[in-house]
Amino acid sequence: MHISPEGNNPTIEIVELKKAGGADSPMMALVESICYVCQLARCWKFLKSETKEQKEFSQFDVRVLLAAPQRYWKSVSPKNRPLESAQVKQMRAIVAEVYKHLDPKPKSLSLVIADVEKTTGNLCELKEREDMKDVEVPEFKGATILSC
Repeated sequence: MHISPEGNNPTIEIVELKKAGGADSPMMALVESICYVCQLARCWKFLKSETKEQKEFSQFDVRVLLAAPQRYWKSVSPKNRPLESAQVKQMRAIVAEVYKHLDPKPKSLSLVIADVEKTTGNLCELKEREDMKDVEVPEFKGATILSC
């Protein structure tokens, strides 16, 4: 989880990483990340007091990132093809339904599908999947994570 409280668009990013050759489906990754979102909403008052965060949960955009190496996306997709836009639309519909029922509710809740690309050392970079750009993906500028 990454919290960026500064600026006009404070954001919380929840990243669910999957390894290449993993058996979990993208839907399972989505379920796991939605559980994190629900726990975050439920525990926000406690987290806020523990971290001295001043903003309310409703002021944050929450972004769920499902990230994995390209080998994972190929292995879990039908006929070794990239994740299809119909599957992503179904996943986005689930995210939209969860958003309706969150209490407290963040400013927004969105889903990003990303590739994990190893860079130097133990650093990895997350990049939005090119084949998902036409599936109403919110703007995503990338992120850097440690220890792949």
